[in-house]
Amino acid sequence: CPLPAAHLFPGKEDQDHGRAKGSVQYHKVQAQQIRERTSMRYLDFSIYWCIVFIPFSFAVSPVATNVFSLLAIGLFLIKKIVKKEPFLPQADILFPLLALVLITAVSFVHSVNFRDTLKGGLLRLLHYILLLCVVSNEVKDKKHIYKIAVSMAAGIIFVAADAVWQLVTL
Repeated sequence: CPLPAAHLFPGKEDQDHGRAKGSVQYHKVQAQQIRERTSMRYLDFSIYWCIVFIPFSFAVSPVATNVFSLLAIGLFLIKKIVKKEPFLPQADILFPLLALVLITAVSFVHSVNFRDTLKGGLLRLLHYILLLCVVSNEVKDKKHIYKIAVSMAAGIIFVAADAVWQLVTL
């Protein structure tokens, strides 16, 4: 049930609905709002670190990359559904993405193997489009970009060290 507008602003009393500042119902509403904010913080935290771990896991394991990217996409969709916000990307990248989907759909119609085109083409394209939406909406500052760059560098260093180790231990 939607809350009256007075409950969105702390310190306001809602005498019309019997929710004075000291009433039990007022405290229940406040507790519910605190739980919602806490759950949003957990979602933001999880999405943030999934985005950071994706580049590192890409260098190490494709399975881990799929796990982190699908986890980020799922949590992002849950967050957008709970907040009742649209989960489309910004308008400047929306039109090229729609053109890419249109071209892929035309390619799908003229495909020889529909199953392979669906699995390797359309579903993978949908996966990367959703991942692009997550990253474009959730990366907000230079600090986050710096952590992603450090994650990429750590993945590169790990793979390079593993290659040197394999070369030395032949």
